[in-house]
Amino acid sequence: MVLRPRCERRVVILTRVQSLRASELTRLKELIERPKKGLSICSVSGPGGIGKSHLMNEVLASSADALKGFLVLRVDGSNHQSIDDFAALVGQLFSPSLEQGEAGRDYFPRTRNVLARFIRQREELEERIGRSSLSAESKHLTSALVKMGHWGVSKQIRGLPRLNQLEADAVGELFAVGSSWLAQKLTRSSTLRLRHELHAMTAEAIVGDLREALVRGRLLRRNLATSDGLTKLLIWIDDYEALSPVLEDFLLGALVPALAACEFDVVMWISGRDDLEDGNGDWSRQHKRHLEPRVRLRAFDEATTRAMLKQLNVDDAKAEQLFEATRGYPLLLQLLVEELTDGETGSALAARKFFERTTRWMTADEVEWFTRVCYLDRVNEDTLGRLFPKEQVPAIQSWFEKEPSIRDPNAAEFVVRPLIREKVLRYQELRSPTQHRELQRRAAST
Repeated sequence: MVLRPRCERRVVILTRVQSLRASELTRLKELIERPKKGLSICSVSGPGGIGKSHLMNEVLASSADALKGFLVLRVDGSNHQSIDDFAALVGQLFSPSLEQGEAGRDYFPRTRNVLARFIRQREELEERIGRSSLSAESKHLTSALVKMGHWGVSKQIRGLPRLNQLEADAVGELFAVGSSWLAQKLTRSSTLRLRHELHAMTAEAIVGDLREALVRGRLLRRNLATSDGLTKLLIWIDDYEALSPVLEDFLLGALVPALAACEFDVVMWISGRDDLEDGNGDWSRQHKRHLEPRVRLRAFDEATTRAMLKQLNVDDAKAEQLFEATRGYPLLLQLLVEELTDGETGSALAARKFFERTTRWMTADEVEWFTRVCYLDRVNEDTLGRLFPKEQVPAIQSWFEKEPSIRDPNAAEFVVRPLIREKVLRYQELRSPTQHRELQRRAAST
């Protein structure tokens, strides 16, 4: 078996994936090439590594002419340092400088002003929290809520882990005082809780900036032939599950309604592991008329996988092995083919690369959970108790059940995909032999 060179292999894989996703590609392109009047929201879903980002980048690359009339903005969950910071995420989405615009010009001055004021007042409230009589843990948790933009919200306060009733009341009182004080600082006419006011003020500033840029046509894309500049907006929110704890209420209650009332056309892509409406029914209840038919990506079937591997000069016997190992899951298929063509099969470097690629969309906590879960033959609340504190078990079980990128979809029980488990355990044995043996012992205990 003589495999194609690495560069040819990548071309074959990308070309084949594009043809296999042709219907999804067409649906997303139509939203750009023939946008509806007003606001259109499309949910693109599938487990991590299924090819969502690649598909959407391909749409952008193949729709260059249609995109000349669009201002394109994107926020994703790749930066874990800013994932819990409302100001940082909004600032990423509405960046001060744009490729489409004039060099050195801030196209979102109103938005930047609101975020700057929010940060200043947030810092002052955090100082108050630091001087309060709350425990160190409660101060940390409360400050985290403030950073996320959750102000004076009783359901958030009551939901804080390990926060007793007395401290919950103290936090509530602190937020009530802080919210009133901050409301006076931020706006003279505020009658709403600051959290709602923050979201509304931010959305209002964003729409004001967008109207300046789009309606008045002051943004000019390079080599743009039309005279009216950019007149439409494309917003891509990537890795929604990572962003939703901070941005979901802002999107549902403030930004989406504000954009829906605008006079320019808006296309919003929201990509994540779950269908948007399945994750939160409020999307359907509040914004049903703006939702487009969902796009759901799935693994390749056996015939498709074999056809792809044949183009790479993989013989039938090996192709059968690769399909059984990957079940047509694009990321796993790509990683194994790369190992074969690069001659890295079984190497320590390949083990590390496999681990990093399969965990790149996980948080630090999820990486730790994932690593330990791989030691279990079956994943349930009883077996998880061997490797995790009792209070963490329900949350980890729920996370695993909703993580199809690592869970075997064909197994009768909840188990890790065999290929993933084999590769991760190999990497852990190489990286930390003593801990590897200890986790093996604990996982096997009854």
